[in-house]
Amino acid sequence: MSHTHKSVLSPSPFTLIDGWSRRTSKKQKILLFIPLEITCHSQCIFAIAWITDRLLCATSGDQTSVIYDVETGDEIDLLRGHTMSVRSVCKLPSSSHVLATGGRDSIINIYDRRYSKKQGALYPINSIACAHFSSTALQK
Repeated sequence: MSHTHKSVLSPSPFTLIDGWSRRTSKKQKILLFIPLEITCHSQCIFAIAWITDRLLCATSGDQTSVIYDVETGDEIDLLRGHTMSVRSVCKLPSSSHVLATGGRDSIINIYDRRYSKKQGALYPINSIACAHFSSTALQK
């Protein structure tokens, strides 16, 4: 699946340029804001989570999660493994490599970014199936 739709995300895309002050008619430095355009998901985004101060993970209705570098706009990792929309994401507090995603398919997928990619994507190292069902609800 190719991520071809565009979205604007503006983490800190500022640059200094030389300009003229209307008030003083003198040359000065002007802080210019240039929005960073990031290739994004093909369907709506349901959840986002910071992985590091530079990496952001977004989950989507396109059955994937993507980790973006917010400074460059680059797609760092594509996470696959759900069969329906991905609704939530969180990272292990003690690691920027381990993440969990939850989807409408009732599956919680666990990913470790240190593992090698298969066909350009990361796949779960473990999954918890039927996460929507409660054992206490079944006993009633």
